[in-house]
Amino acid sequence: MCIIAFDAFFEDTKQLVAQGVRSDIARRKANASSEEEFALIADWSYLREGHLTAWLKLLSPLSYKDDTGNDSYKHLLGAISPDQSAVIHGLPNWHEASTNHSDMADRLFSMSAPENPTDPRAPVLRTGSFLPVLKVVHRALADMVDPRDKTNQIKVVKRAFVLSLETFKVGFAPAVKLRTGTSGRPYTKPLFNSWGHLGLPDASTIAVEENLGPRPNLNLATVALNNAVATDAYSGWTAADLNLDSMKNILDKMNLPTDLQTPSVSTAAYMNETYGWVRANYNRTKIFHHLSLLVAIVMSNSLLPHLHYPKHNKKQLFLDATPEEVRKIYNEMEWETKSGNGQMEWKIFICMFMTYMIAMYEKESPLQKHMVTSPRKGEGDKWRDKHREHS
Repeated sequence: MCIIAFDAFFEDTKQLVAQGVRSDIARRKANASSEEEFALIADWSYLREGHLTAWLKLLSPLSYKDDTGNDSYKHLLGAISPDQSAVIHGLPNWHEASTNHSDMADRLFSMSAPENPTDPRAPVLRTGSFLPVLKVVHRALADMVDPRDKTNQIKVVKRAFVLSLETFKVGFAPAVKLRTGTSGRPYTKPLFNSWGHLGLPDASTIAVEENLGPRPNLNLATVALNNAVATDAYSGWTAADLNLDSMKNILDKMNLPTDLQTPSVSTAAYMNETYGWVRANYNRTKIFHHLSLLVAIVMSNSLLPHLHYPKHNKKQLFLDATPEEVRKIYNEMEWETKSGNGQMEWKIFICMFMTYMIAMYEKESPLQKHMVTSPRKGEGDKWRDKHREHS
């Protein structure tokens, strides 16, 4: 149901942009004051139309990049920019009209409510096909819950809207014309040349560096895209080449890195379920979730497995030792250096470290549940043997 609804949203948005861009091109050509100005406008308009055509074909037009690597943001920016000098500034009203997934879901919920809905407002078109479909979806989602439990109905519908915004990669959306200090009723109609991102974090604020203008030899659209992604806490990011200095740029990211690599499938179901569970339940607003990811990145980029467990001490840890004695053995152990041995793919280590730390803290994780039911209350031989292959 949500797929159908958001397909309608994308089509409404595409029509809004197509009509706006082509009308703007026609107006600028008609108002050209000289043949030279008309020629400049015509040349740029040809490029705008090319970007618009490419953007209209995308399945994820409101993402920064779609699944096939197409630059959705750059194509949209090229289409709506009235001239080349406007490209460096990115999509208009980007910061002023910004919001987050939760607030946008609240907005969609209010407009589609079966009783006393609010008036349509950006990014929803009053005459578009999205709102009627969204109202049907809203009612159908609510009907999946006990009608006597209104609180849970609201929760389910809003959660579905949030998941839809994330799943369909809605990183930005059309916004209204901004008022310039004048009185009157607020604008509600979305415009083709006013945009806001949905990347404000729900539980923290982000610092946005001022754009100091283009650097030599840099593509203007690339600069604008980089600035846009930096302000969006939900935009895709990678952990590749991060270090203690550059990690400050990803501290506000609400999602996991796109290059997180899971170890190969295990024969033990609880291990595979643990990795899947942690991915699905990662929550940036939980301190130990966020800390686990940051620690995993630092460890994986700095402490690849050159140190190994000394074989001659193995039996000592399986004697009837107290926790204090086991700790003493570890503290006094001389680890063996084996340069070049062991799994060296740091992306796997990020996933391993983060998953283990979160799974050990979360009582609902498959690993914790396995430990509770295990006769020895431990992680199990399969968990140890699997991860020993990597470390």
